[in-house]
Amino acid sequence: MTAVSIALATCEGDRYLAQQLESFARQTRIPDELVVCDDASTDRTSQILQEFKACAPFAVRIIRNEQRRGYVANFGQALELTTGDLVFLSDQDDVWLPQKIEVMLAERGAFPEKLLFMNDADITHADLTRTGLTKLGQLEAAGYPPQAFVMGCCCAVSRELLTLCLPVPADARGHDNWLVDFSNRIGATRVVREALQLYRRHGDNESSVLANRTTAIGIRDRLRWQLSRALSPDSEGPAASEYSHKELLLAGLREAVGRCGGHYDVLLCDAAARLEKELQALLARRQIRRLPVLRRVPRALYFSMRGGYRYSSGVRSLVRDLMG
Repeated sequence: MTAVSIALATCEGDRYLAQQLESFARQTRIPDELVVCDDASTDRTSQILQEFKACAPFAVRIIRNEQRRGYVANFGQALELTTGDLVFLSDQDDVWLPQKIEVMLAERGAFPEKLLFMNDADITHADLTRTGLTKLGQLEAAGYPPQAFVMGCCCAVSRELLTLCLPVPADARGHDNWLVDFSNRIGATRVVREALQLYRRHGDNESSVLANRTTAIGIRDRLRWQLSRALSPDSEGPAASEYSHKELLLAGLREAVGRCGGHYDVLLCDAAARLEKELQALLARRQIRRLPVLRRVPRALYFSMRGGYRYSSGVRSLVRDLMG
C-alpha cells in the first residue's frame, strides 16, 4: 500500500491551524504520518500542534525551529523529513475536503508515469464562505495556461521526484516553484481539475496577483493585466529573478542525473538541453534591450524571425524588447 505523508509548515498560525488539522483527521483515507516544521512561532501554534498530536489517528512529528529560517527553508526541511511514497504539501490556513487524499491516490494509480499531482481549490473568504470561483478557473480566466498553475498547498509529490530535486536550494524562488517547475520540465505533472480543498483568502495572504482575486475575472481585467505586463518598463530585459531561477533549475536538472537512473536520466538530459537554449535566448534579449533604439528594432525583428521568442511570450516579449 502507498504510504502517505503530509508536510506542513507553520509560523504564527494559531488563527486557522486547528481547522486545517481537523480536516486531515476527517480524510476518507487518513495519512500515515504528518510532519510539521514550525518556524519559531510565538503564538499558540505549538500548543495547538501538541493537542492535535495527542489525539490524532496517525503519527505526528513536530519539529520546532529555535530561530526563524524562512518559508522556503522551513518547507524544504519538512519535505526532507517525510518518509511516505506520496507526500502532500499543506499550508496552515486552508481546509481539505474529506476525499482529497483518496482522489489523489487514485490519480497516482491511474497515471503512474506522473510524479507531481496538483488539484484545484475552491477560493473562499476568511470565514470559508465560498466565492464560487476556483484557483485554476481564475488562472485560466486571467489568460494563463494550466502549466502556469503553481500552488504548493495543492501538490502531492512522489518520492521519486523528491529524490530528484531535494534539497530545495536556499535561494530558490519558492519551494513550490522549485518542485512544480522541476516536474514540468520533465513532463511529470498531472493537473487534477477537481477542487479538493478550500483556499482561504485573508488579510495575511492577500496578493496583487490577478488569479488570486476573490471576484470573477472579466475580459477587461485580463486585457488590462496583459497590457500592463507587456508595457512594464524593464531596462535589463527579462527579470533578473527569472533568469536566476532558470539558471538554478538548470543546475538542479544536471545534478539529478543518476539519482534514479533509467528513463529519468533521459528526461533530465533532454530538459536540461532545452532549458539551456532558453537561457541563451534570455541573454540575447538582454543584449537587444541594451542597444540604442535605432539598432534595437532591426536586431529584435531579426531575432524574432529566427524564432528567438518561442522561448518566452512571443509577440508580447518582442514588444517589451522594442520598448527597451
